[in-house]
Parts: sequence; C-alpha cells; structure tokens
Amino acid sequence: MGELEDLRAEIEKLNTEGKEMRRIMQAEIDSLREEVALERAMDRKRLSRLETKTLRPSDSDIAKGRLSKIDSLLLERFPRALSFDDAGKLLDMGENHRQNMTHFAKSLLSQPDKYVVEPTRGRGNGKQVRISQDYRDHLVELAQAKVPLWQGSEGVDW
Repeated sequence: MGELEDLRAEIEKLNTEGKEMRRIMQAEIDSLREEVALERAMDRKRLSRLETKTLRPSDSDIAKGRLSKIDSLLLERFPRALSFDDAGKLLDMGENHRQNMTHFAKSLLSQPDKYVVEPTRGRGNGKQVRISQDYRDHLVELAQAKVPLWQGSEGVDW
C-alpha cells in the first residue's frame, strides 16, 4: 500500500507541475500575441501612410518647361498617346531618358485631371501618356485666345 500512495503522490505532483507549466506557457503565448498585434497595428499604420502619400509635381523651371512642352506634343497627337520612351527622346532628356521619364512621371501622375498615364499595349511593361479631354479643351481655348501654353496653365485650378 505504501507504494500505491507514493505513486498517487507522484501523479498528483506531476499534475500540479503540468498545470503550472501550462499556466506559464499560456502567459508566454498571450505575451507573444500582444507583441504580434502591436506589430500588425504599426505595420497597418506605416502602410496607410505609404498608400495615402500624395505625389507632388516638381516646381522647378525645368519641370514646368517640360510640362508645357509635353502639353504641346500631346495636343498635336490627341487622342493618341505618347510612349514614355518617345516622350523622353522628344523632351531631350539625354541618354537615360527612360529613367528621367520615370521620375518625370511623378509630375504627370500628380495631375490626373490633366494627364492619363497607362500601360502601353503590346510593348512589354512600358507606359504611355495622353492628355484628358477636359484639359485638351482648355488648351484649345488657350490657343484660340493666343495665350502661350506656359502662361495658360498657371493659376488655373485643375
């Protein structure tokens, strides 16, 4: 009988230790879940900041000159689009005109009411740009009033 009581005591001791280990492990799991939830919240916050970041056009004289030049190029070609590769060449962007057009695209994308930037059809992953119908009408009105394009775009809320 003494052996049986010793076994029962040992089993009870193991049960108590198992419950204690389970409690400690559950506390650790809860702590890890809190950390993961906090990291997810921080990631969501960062992601939302990145997604809502607005593109701003460059205010440099070079960018303004290129915008007025691309306006006249796209007005001549309307309603057809101009590929970024061709636009970079026509805007005299130098040897890395593709890379420069990628940077210049920020100015175009920040003005969706003026320019429509879309992927090219059937030519890999290139992009093309064209002017919107409303902006074309505005440019035609400026041309009829004989106002230079570079003057007509300033001060107009688009």
